[in-house]
Order: sequence, then C-alpha cells, then structure tokens
Amino acid sequence: MADRTPPSTQGYDRVEFYSCETSVARIERDRRDLLTSNRFRILIVKCPQPSDGPSLIESSSSSDSSSPAKSALTKSKPSDDHELEDDPLYNQDQILQVARNNGWIDEHFDSYIKNNTASSAVFDSPESIRLIAQSPKDDGFPFFSLAFTQRFSETRQYDSDWECLVFFRPAGLWDNQVGPLLTRNPFPHDYPEPLQPDFMVLPVTLLRWQVDDIINELNKTKKSLMNHDRGFGSKPVPELKNIKKVLFELRQKNFFLRHRRDFAREFAETLLETFRAIERRHSSPDETPVYSPSMIARVASQQAMLKSVERDLETTASRIESQLDFVSLKDASIVSHLRTYFKRQADGQMREAFARRDSTSMKVIAVVTVIFLPATFIATIFSMGIFDWHAGQPDDDTTIVSSWLWLYFVLSIVLTAIIVVVWKLASKRIERKLAKESEEKWEGKWP
Repeated sequence: MADRTPPSTQGYDRVEFYSCETSVARIERDRRDLLTSNRFRILIVKCPQPSDGPSLIESSSSSDSSSPAKSALTKSKPSDDHELEDDPLYNQDQILQVARNNGWIDEHFDSYIKNNTASSAVFDSPESIRLIAQSPKDDGFPFFSLAFTQRFSETRQYDSDWECLVFFRPAGLWDNQVGPLLTRNPFPHDYPEPLQPDFMVLPVTLLRWQVDDIINELNKTKKSLMNHDRGFGSKPVPELKNIKKVLFELRQKNFFLRHRRDFAREFAETLLETFRAIERRHSSPDETPVYSPSMIARVASQQAMLKSVERDLETTASRIESQLDFVSLKDASIVSHLRTYFKRQADGQMREAFARRDSTSMKVIAVVTVIFLPATFIATIFSMGIFDWHAGQPDDDTTIVSSWLWLYFVLSIVLTAIIVVVWKLASKRIERKLAKESEEKWEGKWP
C-alpha cells in the first residue's frame, strides 16, 4: 500500500491519502479481462470516536484519480475547530455537500444521516440504481453508512460508473475487519452476459461483517450468562446487587443486538432487490439475465444465519429474564427475612419496655400500700363523723352509725373509678409513646 501525503495547506488539517486494492485489482488477480466501459470509485471516511480528533479519509479509484469530486471530498475542516459534535460523522456536512453536488448521493441518503435512520433501501431510476444503508449508531457497536450508486450516461463511451461513499466508525473498522474480510473473499466470476462485473461485493461483504459481528457479540453475552449461572445460591447480598446490574446491562445489549438483527435482515432483502434491479436494467424483451449466482448464494447464507441468530437472541433474552427473576426473588427473600428479624427484635424490645414499666408501677404501688394503707385506713375509719362513739349510752336514744353512711360509699366508689380511669388513660398514652419510639428505632436500623 503506497502512502502519498500532500503538503499541509494553511488553515486546514493534514489529510492522508492511500492507494488501495479495488474491485478492479481483484478482477486482475482473478485473471479476468478488465472492462473499459466501467469505472469504480470509492471514498472511505473513517469516523473518529469523541476523543480521536479529525477523521482520516481514504480514497481509491480504478481510474480518473484527478476527479474534481474526489479532490473536493478530501478537504478537511479548519484546524481551529477540532471539537467533535455529537454526530459521529465528523465533518459530514462538507463531505455530504460535495458528494451531493457531484451526484454521488441524493436527498434520501442525506435524510438517513441527519435523522439517524437505521435502515436500507434501493432506488431504481432511468439515470441510476442507488443503494443506501445505515446501521444503528446509538448502541455503542461499530457503525457504517453506505451510499452506493450505479450511474448510467449516454454521453460517455462507457456504460456506467460505480460510485461508493461509505462512513465507518471506529476508524479501525475498515482496516481491521471489513477490509481484510473483503480481501479474503474471491471476486465473483459468474456474471452471465450481458451483465458485467460490478462493485456489489462491497455491500455483500458489509452484510457478512454485520452478521458476524452480531454473532460474536451474542456469544459474548451467552458466555457471560454462563458465568453468572454458577453459584447463584451462595452469593452474598452485595454481590447479588452487582450481578443484577450486569444482567440489566446484558438485557440492554441483547435488545440492541435484536435491533441489529432486524437491520441485517432488511439489508439482505435490500441487496436481493438491488440484484433484481440490475437484472431488469439489462433485460431485453427476449431474455432476462440472472444475477451472479454466487453473490445471491452469499446473501442467502447470511439470511439463513440470521434465522439461527434470531432463535439464539430469543433464548438469550429468556435466560436473562429468568436470571433476573431469580436474583430478584432471592433478594426479596433476604429482605423479607431481615425485616422479620428486625421486627421481632423491635417487638421484643417493646414488650420488654412494657414489662419493665409494669414492674416498676407494681413495685411503687406495693411499697406505698404496705407503708401507708394500714395506718391510713385505721385513721380514716375512726375519724369519720358517721360514727358517734358517745351515742348509745343508757340515757341517750341515738345510734352509733349515722344515717349519712351511704354518702361515704358513693364518694369512695366514684373517686376510685375516676382514679382508675385516669391511670388507664395515662398508661395507654405511655404505651403508644413507647411503641412509636420502638418503631422509629427499628426503622433506623433498616437501610
């Protein structure tokens, strides 16, 4: 790979260009004759992570390397404004504007970028066949955005141009994964006449990479679940809380993978529809050619793998929910036991407080009764005016017991009842106060 770095222009960042092996080079490698009637051009934009700085742009072409569209597309943002925006497609406005002006993209792709649309579509018009696709980019997984166009022109000596604008994030996605995967796969050689070799091998390779990435991430999730399956019953409470947090994260990851699966399934259908559009473009009243069987088989194999992935995703989701339910039940059981323990402890303390109070009250009453009651009783009885001890003499016709004796019993009974009621109310108030203090003390022990 040859490296050609032009001098830095004042006010602009340094931009690196690379000469890459293209589909035409692969055709030569497979000993096929080059078709002079077609031209393949691709621009790869490596999107940085939020802390990576400016994007690295790669461009490769099988011909016409001095195209004004290409030179304009490789301009970068002024060096005084390096802060990345929330959108991961760094410097996208300038790139998209130049690509739009040169017919590489249209308003559909621009809408995908601005609205973060995770989808794919093919548009067949008399002037071109356009394939656009954009993977989900809000889930933290690697991301690509593709605009793929076969443009037809009657004013040139060749039949059509293949132009591709593709964004990758992270920056190493192309070099480390997609590029090597594209190189390993042989270029299809079974295009029947009048079909000509095209550049559809790139989006088909992107589909395979997307399916492989989903499978790899799903296997990581399943492995993590297997690790958490062991020893659930003996885990302490703090570790159970950590496991619950991990399970929530795995559930979210599984949801994102299902979203990716839906995108890949739609992308495969869009590729097949693109193949049919190419067939229609080269059909005649007498014959409708069939697109490359090997390319169709590649897409079909990825569709079959996606069906298997769909079952695994559903099974994994069920396992995650089962483990979450188990952890929640175990956590709830531990909480219930702790609450019961503290409740019993609080009830015991409250009963103990009541017993101490009753014991103290009884002791006080007993002491007072023993000391004062006998003397008080005797003194009270003999000092009452209802007894006249001088009465009943031989010369006196009065009795010793007064007729007002009933008043004594009435006042005594009423006063005793009042004292008992007051004591009972005071005791109830003290009991409520002690119960409240005990409850507050118990709640203070529970986090």
